[in-house]
Amino acid sequence: MTGCPWCVRDEDHCHGTLVVVTAVEVECSDPDCTDLDVSRHELVTWIDDAG
Repeated sequence: MTGCPWCVRDEDHCHGTLVVVTAVEVECSDPDCTDLDVSRHELVTWIDDAG
């Protein structure tokens, strides 16, 4: 096993899951996450509360 491909390439990223509830309500499962940008997270969950 080679590990995380983002780590191998030394790219800035987070191993947590990003949860996007609304445009202003975003959380990450990693308590050490400092940047909630979607592009830094391989796992993103979108919550649709319209339905």
